[in-house]
Amino acid sequence: MKAAFQTYSALLQLRGATIRTLLGSSQGVAFALKLFLIVSLVAGLGRWFAAPALLQKPTLTEQVDRGIEAARTFVDATGVAVWDALVQSQILDFPGLISTQVQRQVDALVDQVSALTGGLIAQVSPVERLLRAETVTPEALAAAVAQAPATPEQLDQLLARANVALDQAEPILAAADVTAAQVEAARSARIAAGAAVDDAALARLQPITDALGLSNDEMRDALYELSLPPARLVMLLGLLNIAPTQVADEITKLQMQVEDVRRFVAQVRVEAAKIEPPMGARPARLLHLGGAWLVTPLEVAANYAFFALALLLVAKSLGGRATLPQHIAAVALAAAPGVLWLGAYIPDMATVLTIPMSAAIRYFSNLLALIGLVWGAALLLRTVSIAHGFGMWKTFGAVLLTFVFMYIVLPLAGLAALGYVLG
Repeated sequence: MKAAFQTYSALLQLRGATIRTLLGSSQGVAFALKLFLIVSLVAGLGRWFAAPALLQKPTLTEQVDRGIEAARTFVDATGVAVWDALVQSQILDFPGLISTQVQRQVDALVDQVSALTGGLIAQVSPVERLLRAETVTPEALAAAVAQAPATPEQLDQLLARANVALDQAEPILAAADVTAAQVEAARSARIAAGAAVDDAALARLQPITDALGLSNDEMRDALYELSLPPARLVMLLGLLNIAPTQVADEITKLQMQVEDVRRFVAQVRVEAAKIEPPMGARPARLLHLGGAWLVTPLEVAANYAFFALALLLVAKSLGGRATLPQHIAAVALAAAPGVLWLGAYIPDMATVLTIPMSAAIRYFSNLLALIGLVWGAALLLRTVSIAHGFGMWKTFGAVLLTFVFMYIVLPLAGLAALGYVLG
C-alpha cells in the first residue's frame, strides 16, 4: 500500500522514470487500470452531496397529500373570505339596512318639522335615536338617558349593545328611574321572544337543516356564528324567491360532488402508494444514488474511450511506438489527478443550503474540477510522449490533431456522407 501511494505521488509529480517503469511492465498496465477505477470512484463521491436534497424531497404520496391539503385550505380560505365580504358589505342584512336608512331620514324630517313649528311636534327622543345608531357607547347611553326617559325594554337593548353589565349600570338605571329587576325581566322577555322567532324560522328551514345533517340547535348556533340569524335567512330567501327545499336539493348535490372528489383523491393516493418502491421512496433514492456512483468509472471510460482510440490512430500515423495496452495505460495514468473532478459531480445545493453557501460550494468545486482537468491534461502529454517515444511538442500536436479529427474532420465527413446519400 505504501509503495502504491509513492507511485501515485510520483505520477502526480509527472516523473518520467515512474511512468516508463509502469508502461514497460504488465503489472504497470494493471496498476493504471486500477488507478483509473479508484480515481473515478473517488470523483464520483461528489454525487453523494445530492443525498440531503433527495431525503428532503417529498414522496409522490406526500405530494398528493400536500396538494389535497392546499386545495382544502384554499377552498376554506376562499369561503371564509367571501362570507366575510358578504357580512361586512351588509348584503345579507339588506332589508334591515334599508329600514335603518329610511328611519334615519324620517328622524331628520321630524327634527326639521319640529324646528319649524317651534316644538309643536316633538323631536325624536335621544334614546330612540340611539337605538337606531350603528354603535352605542356607555357615555352616549348615559347622556341620552340624562336627556330623556327610557323604558326597561329600551335600556335592555342599549345596555347589551354598549356591552355594559347590569351590575355596572347603576348610574344609568338611576338616571332612567328603572330598576335592575325590570331590565332583567325585559331581557328575559326579549330572549324568549327571540327564541320563539328562531324556532319559527328554523321550522321553515328544516329541509336545509336535514340536508346538512344538523340538529336545530346546531343550525341556530352555526347561523349566529355567521352573523345570520335564522329569521334573517328566511327573509333573504324570500327576497330572492328561493324555497328552502331548493337550497336543500343543491346542498345534497354538492355533498355528492364533494364525496365523488374525495373518492377520486383517495384512489389517486392509493395508486401513488402502489408506484412507490416497497422499501420506501427515500431508501430507493439512496440506492439509486449508490448505483450511479458505482457506475461512475464506466461513464468516465465511455467518455474517453473514443478519444483514446482516436489519439492512438493519430499517434500511430505519426510514428508512435506504443502497443495498445501501453497506450490504454498511458491514457488511464493521466486520470491520476481526477480526484479533483469530484467537484464536477457535486450538484446544486441551493435546496438544502443558503444561497451564499451554495454558491461558494459551487464555485470552489468548479475550481477544483478545472485544476484537475488542467493537471490531467499535463500528465496526459507526459504519459503519451513516453509511451510513443514522442517529444513534448510532437505529443501536443498529436493531441491537437486528435481534437481536429474528432470535432472537425469527422463531422464534415458525416455531412458529406449524408449529402451523398440524400443526393
